[in-house]
Amino acid sequence: GFVSDAGRVQGVLALSRAFGDIAQQPAVTWEPDVAFHFFDSAQAAQILVLACDGVFDVISSSAALQLAGQPSPSVFAAAAAVRDAAFCAGSTDNITTMIVRVPRT
Repeated sequence: GFVSDAGRVQGVLALSRAFGDIAQQPAVTWEPDVAFHFFDSAQAAQILVLACDGVFDVISSSAALQLAGQPSPSVFAAAAAVRDAAFCAGSTDNITTMIVRVPRT
C-alpha cells in the first residue's frame, strides 16, 4: 500500500475512511495503531485539535492549533474558529472540529 502526495491511501481513500475498507485490504486494516503521549505537568495547558480532512485539506495543523489556542470563552468557540477558517479557506468537505483542552496538573 501507499499514501499519495494528496494524503490518500492507495491514492483513493482519505485516511479517515481507510480503516478496514474491504476493497483496499490488505493495504488497510481495521486494527488501529495506538499511541500514548504523556504531558509534562510543568508545561502549560495542552490543546488537542481533532478535525476532519475537510479542515486539514485547507489549513495546516499549526494554523489550526494557533486558532484553537487563541483566548476564547469555551472549547466550542475555539472549534468554531477552526471550522470557520476552513470554510473561509474554501473547504467544501465535512469540517467537523473538536477541541480538547488538557489542563495543567
